Amino acid sequence: MTKLSMSLAHQKARSKLTEDLASIKNRIIRWLDRYFPEFTQVFPGFGKMALATLEKTPLPTDIQNKTAEELVFLYRQVKGMRAPQLSKAKLLIETSINSIGVTEGTQMARQKIATLLRQYCLLESEIESVNSQLAEMAKTTMEYDLLASVPGLGDATIVDLLSQVGSFSLYENPRQLIKLAGLTLRENSSGQHKGQKRSLVGLCLMNRPKEGM
Repeated sequence: MTKLSMSLAHQKARSKLTEDLASIKNRIIRWLDRYFPEFTQVFPGFGKMALATLEKTPLPTDIQNKTAEELVFLYRQVKGMRAPQLSKAKLLIETSINSIGVTEGTQMARQKIATLLRQYCLLESEIESVNSQLAEMAKTTMEYDLLASVPGLGDATIVDLLSQVGSFSLYENPRQLIKLAGLTLRENSSGQHKGQKRSLVGLCLMNRPKEGM
């Protein structure tokens, strides 16, 4: 299998895993909408503390009789959760006390959320593994060195860019990539400097080694 086909296979795998992750997240949110609708007010996204909360105290009744300090101690036991925010813990207590969530069938809801959460964390781990493999593949290419020399570009951005455009050797000049991206060149005039705005990829193409060098 060639490096390109391996990369494409990994990209397809990442795309499928990302879709599955979004699906699991939506299923968790549907359970929360019924039993703890205020959860997403405290945690708009599924960050580390949100996941720790879902693991240890997914429902309002799991939170109401605890202090903020007790919650922080509890969440700190979750792998990867180093510094739970005390302010978030206090907000959780406040919202749990005033929650309008359903109070019947909580045992089943707790089990369903726990099952979905395990699936969510497994998918996150698999996506991280695929991303690491893609980054390692990218580092073996000439394009990686060119892109990595641009301030502010990390591995994730470089991998995404290369997955979209492939090898720069496939293009004769920067305009082909600019057209692919749906962009246009514009003249840039400011003070004493006049010239064309150059795209990131364009700069890399112009700086790439010549054939045979």
